[in-house]
Amino acid sequence: MKVINKKGAITVPRGFKAAGVHCGIKGKRTLDVALIFSEKKARAAAVFTTNKVKAWPVLIGQKHLLAPFHRAIIVNSGNANCSNGVKNKEKVKKICQLLARLLNIKGYEIFPSSTGVIGRDFPHKKVTSCIPLLIKKLSRTKGHEAAQAILTTDTKTKEATVSFSIGGKTATLSVMAKGAGMLHPNMATMLIFMTTDVNISKQLLKEALKIVTTRTFNMINVDNDMSTNDTLLILANGAAGNICIKKKGKDFFHFLKALGMISYYIAKEIVRDGEGVTKVCEIHIQGAHNTDQAKQAARALADSMLFKTALHGADPNWGRIVAALGAQKKLKCDFTGLTIMVGRYPVLKKGKPYSHNLKNARAELKKKEVHFTIDLACGKAYADCITSDLTKKYIEINAKYTT
Repeated sequence: MKVINKKGAITVPRGFKAAGVHCGIKGKRTLDVALIFSEKKARAAAVFTTNKVKAWPVLIGQKHLLAPFHRAIIVNSGNANCSNGVKNKEKVKKICQLLARLLNIKGYEIFPSSTGVIGRDFPHKKVTSCIPLLIKKLSRTKGHEAAQAILTTDTKTKEATVSFSIGGKTATLSVMAKGAGMLHPNMATMLIFMTTDVNISKQLLKEALKIVTTRTFNMINVDNDMSTNDTLLILANGAAGNICIKKKGKDFFHFLKALGMISYYIAKEIVRDGEGVTKVCEIHIQGAHNTDQAKQAARALADSMLFKTALHGADPNWGRIVAALGAQKKLKCDFTGLTIMVGRYPVLKKGKPYSHNLKNARAELKKKEVHFTIDLACGKAYADCITSDLTKKYIEINAKYTT
């Protein structure tokens, strides 16, 4: 089982088509509306932003998720359709109604999604005018265009696929995603759409997505800001032909492994393409009192501005780490046995400084991928987190985002 970076991955699973077109939201003939369609009825599971301010498509998507089956996802970039008046909620409904009529499906079988600038009137006429073309272009070869159409400040698409065996049948799980700024749990700001031909019950699909999300997409960070539009959605249409997975046996855990692998891969790709990012940092916390505390410790570092700027400057100032951990009031640890490793080099071991390793640590910090291992020495629990450096380029990008 291996995750493969593949353009057009979203249509690799059997029974899925996609398309991406330009409707004029972003101008300059840039692709800005995408459609994913399942030829068969699909079961769905999703995780949405926990921000109290939610975009209209998120609120509608949460209601549509209650339906037993789904068929399509429509996504626009360039406009978040958020905090812009209730009339814009009705515009999303009209788009779903038109799309449902032309596809001969139900409106609640469609998930709408948006990304872009908050507070602007939603140009629904531009979207509706391109829907006939969007449907006409639906194809198993247009997945990459769909992935391009959902980007905002991203520098590249994030697409991947993995194949595996389920009940003697070859199954496939694929993903396309966007996310570059406002990356912070829960969830990190992003749009992530997954398709799979696995036959699995809605309840177990939901449980699998929840398990994986807590370990991957909820453990990444770029800038500590939570979006209003975050959506992680998976459609499973059963076209692989395996016997439906209805219990937590071998087939479920094999699917869970594939979902975990592709989610970790895409989570890392999202951070790698973060606004202004030059370094990706994987943080492994071990020796925690329990898993929640391990996660708290990992996030304490991932969220620390001083830690992130030290990453950018390749500064092995492990005092930043000690300070960030010690500031966590709920973290049950006295830190006297703390060990901090940069790559394979300890700079603090069981509470004792290893100053002779600072040169090696600095060399590690100059790499594009940095690995930290922190042993709290107060238990057996562990957790992982992915973060990035914070750069001048990030400030430049966001200072000019709407101007």
